[in-house]
Amino acid sequence: MSKPSAKSPGIKGAPGARPATVQFVALSELARHRLTVRDLLPLVPATLISLVFNTLFVLTLLWFNAPTGKTNQTAKLTIGEEETKYQDVEQEKDFIDPDADMLIDDTMPSMEVEVTMPGEDFDPKAFAGIVEPPDENAVSGIGSGDEGGVQGLNQAGIPGIEGSFLEDAKYGFKGDQGFGPMGDGFGLPGATGGGSLQGGGFGYRTGNLLQIAKAQGGNDASEAAVGRGLKWLALHQSPDGRWSLDKYNIHNPRCRCRDPNVEGSVRKNDTAGTALGLLPFLGAGHTHKKGKFPRVVLKGLQFLMSKQGRNGDLGGGMYSHALGTIALCEAYAMTSDLRLRGAAQAAIRFIEYAQNTQTGGWRYAPRTDGDTSVVGWQVMALRSGQMAGLHVRSQTLELAKRWLDSCQKEGGAKYSYVPGNGATPTMTAAGLLNRQYLGWGPRNPSLHKGAKYLLRNLPPAKPGKNARLGRIYYYYYASQVLHHLGGEYWKTWNPLMRDFLIATQEKEGHKMGSWNPLGADYGGVGGRIYATSLSILTLEVYYRYLPLYRREGMARNEMAAEMKDEKK
Repeated sequence: MSKPSAKSPGIKGAPGARPATVQFVALSELARHRLTVRDLLPLVPATLISLVFNTLFVLTLLWFNAPTGKTNQTAKLTIGEEETKYQDVEQEKDFIDPDADMLIDDTMPSMEVEVTMPGEDFDPKAFAGIVEPPDENAVSGIGSGDEGGVQGLNQAGIPGIEGSFLEDAKYGFKGDQGFGPMGDGFGLPGATGGGSLQGGGFGYRTGNLLQIAKAQGGNDASEAAVGRGLKWLALHQSPDGRWSLDKYNIHNPRCRCRDPNVEGSVRKNDTAGTALGLLPFLGAGHTHKKGKFPRVVLKGLQFLMSKQGRNGDLGGGMYSHALGTIALCEAYAMTSDLRLRGAAQAAIRFIEYAQNTQTGGWRYAPRTDGDTSVVGWQVMALRSGQMAGLHVRSQTLELAKRWLDSCQKEGGAKYSYVPGNGATPTMTAAGLLNRQYLGWGPRNPSLHKGAKYLLRNLPPAKPGKNARLGRIYYYYYASQVLHHLGGEYWKTWNPLMRDFLIATQEKEGHKMGSWNPLGADYGGVGGRIYATSLSILTLEVYYRYLPLYRREGMARNEMAAEMKDEKK
């Protein structure tokens, strides 16, 4: 075979065509000639296409990943043809951030708006919950009184839905017949009389709440106080659905509830205000689908969802975001409304993202060191997400334990605001509640030692006529810790807490049903909305969450008896 010549590289062209020649040009020759525009013209189309494509690609990435404003609404909730429009809102600061600058603007004009009660006429003397007739075909309740729990209550009790793992054995709520304590706890057999154990730990919110409250230590007066508080909150909701911490009075020219001398420094934070407005209604069983306040709850949820950015952030700082997350999770758990699920899950994801992976904590801004107060709200939001059946990463909860470990004193019996500080009753209450929800059982010695410390810091026994609300932030956390423990702890704490809050509630005029923020911890920055919300939520402790440990002993005895019978 002959070798191809330099002029014919062995590739056959068209018939009759002259062989193509390959010309080689020395680099030195190229260097002698400058490139002209004519030389570059053949490259222009490809360069432009590449430039345009890459620019669009980069802009697309920035669009989907950059933080967004507050006007993205992930879903619309409507009743009939009703929709809610929203006004543009300012950048907000966390409402109890002691380091942030105050945002005060009293120049907004008053609005002549007719204020009426939504839904049915409301009797302020009536208790706050929803009454459902018992199911005649339901299984009878299994016990009554302090030891037997509150199932039954002379009514038929609906068995709880089957327990399941929501995340894993360590953090999931599970049970034999109903959702119960976390970890290796047992389910709560049977449900509240006439109610059901829907949505995990939110089951006591259905049924006759007055009877439930009385069985747990409440009374007619405490439920009447809750009812008056809900009416006051409903009357001070803005037409667009928000509750404003600093301007709740402007929509009614007759409202004189706001005292500039007391609330002159209250923060502008509509995420916090709206969440604080919503939670007491949800706590008493009222949703946008059920109860006496459907439009109040609906508009509040609409506004809250309108504040959520594409990254899941509800705005206003991590305190506010956690409060809003709890509200979304509870509303979803109580209604199974899929329009809420996406917003609630996105809010959970933002909490996971915002955690400091070194300290395990959260603070006012994402991924900063942390403090026990902010951590407490994030853990409660994550637990609310789990109880609603949403996905929560177990690693996030494990890291939260790291923060608590860094702030604990006396083996976990007490807690400080940040590592190195001294322990306080308020931070101890927040830390112990977090420990309960992160796996501590009712026999943990540090839990009992901490509970005894809380009982050395009781609410006033005989509040005077002009008594101030005082440490409501502490009462809110301590009431939950001691309610979960029950027994002598709860019997000692509850009457003092209950009667103190009843005594300090406003009883006359347009303020009736609210609590004065004067003298309340964080009252100067949270205002009357904050003071009223936390007071109502504290009085709803009897039914707002299932007691973690109430039936653990009975469940263990029942399981042991069943195993003994099987061996026979």
